Amino acid sequence: MSAGAGSHLNPLLERLYTLGLFSSSASDRVPSFWMAALPPLLAHLHPETSSPLPPYQATFLPRLLRSLSASTFAGVVEALFSHLARHIDQLDPDTPSETVKRAALVLEDIIGKATTEGEALEAVTRTVMKAKCRMSDAKVHFQLRVAAAWAESGGVAGMRWTFLTEDELTVVVKSLLDTVVDAWTDPKYIRYALYSQQFGALFNYVGRR
Repeated sequence: MSAGAGSHLNPLLERLYTLGLFSSSASDRVPSFWMAALPPLLAHLHPETSSPLPPYQATFLPRLLRSLSASTFAGVVEALFSHLARHIDQLDPDTPSETVKRAALVLEDIIGKATTEGEALEAVTRTVMKAKCRMSDAKVHFQLRVAAAWAESGGVAGMRWTFLTEDELTVVVKSLLDTVVDAWTDPKYIRYALYSQQFGALFNYVGRR
C-alpha cells in the first residue's frame, strides 16, 4: 500500500480516535483498534515467505500515523503503549526482558525509528510524562522500559538491552530524558503534580454526599 493511498485513511483514523477506539484504558471487554488491527498490520509488515499477503513498506505506517493531527497521533501512541502492556503482570527490573524487546520493535514498526526530534519522540515523551509511576504498577513500569528501549535503539547500530552508563546513553535517550526533566522541573508542573491526587479525589467527591 502506498503512502498516497494511506492518506485517504486519515479521516477514518481521526474518526475512530474521536469515538474512543484508541483509548489508553481499553481492556479485553472494551472495543480497541489496536486489539483488532495490530496482528494483521504486523502480518503485512513481516509476512511469511509463503504468505500471499502483499508486504507493506517499512515507512508506510509511520508516515500514515505521523500525518494525523498532533493530538490524535499522541493519543494513538499512548493507546498502543497501553495495549502492549495489557497482559503484563510483573517483570524483574534488573533482568533484560524479551517481552520489552519485542514491544520496542513493534513500536518501531508502527511509529518508526527513534530520532532526536519529531512527532514520534514527542508522542512517546507525552506518554512517559502522563504515566503515574507507582512502584506496584507493573504495566506502567513496562511502558517506561519500552519507551527507553525504543529511544535507545535510535542512536546505535542495532539494539543494546543492558543498563547504560552516562557516556553510553544515545543522543535520542538524552533528548527524551532532557525533555522529561525540563517538564518535571517546571514550577507549574511541580505545583500541580504534588497535589494531583488530592485534586482528583476532591473532584470525584464534588456533588456527592
